[in-house]
Amino acid sequence: MRITNVSAGYVTGISQGSATMTAYFNGLTATASVSVTAVNPPPPSGSAPTVSTNNATGISQNSATLNGYGTPNGSATSCWFEYGAGAGLGQTAGNRYIGSGNSGINLNSTISGLSANTTYYFRAACQNSYGTTRGTVLSFTTSNNPPVAMSRPVM
Repeated sequence: MRITNVSAGYVTGISQGSATMTAYFNGLTATASVSVTAVNPPPPSGSAPTVSTNNATGISQNSATLNGYGTPNGSATSCWFEYGAGAGLGQTAGNRYIGSGNSGINLNSTISGLSANTTYYFRAACQNSYGTTRGTVLSFTTSNNPPVAMSRPVM
């Protein structure tokens, strides 16, 4: 058996059982019989992200800003918003990488091209290697078109 790498107290490339080990250093040789016991590696740190959807702001006839809050929980995480005029949502906006820390990040994305006097549904969503989490679906209604001014003909 030949061990080629020992790092941070772990020996790799060796099987469980008994073995004879020989060490060579500056022309000296030492031989020892060792017993190898396999241990389970520690579980990976991290978990699926947490996310919340917050109320939309800046609502006009054709645009709005979607808001939320995402926490990576120790794993590289990306977040976005899902939205649409129906409860099926169907569109996405604001895809953003928020890192891999454990602190929450404010999320926002301004969407435009919306129809006036229409109810839209939306939620924040985040994903990392542990899973995808979606916030609660909220809604907002765009404002009405302004009234059209009628002019009188000049006589």
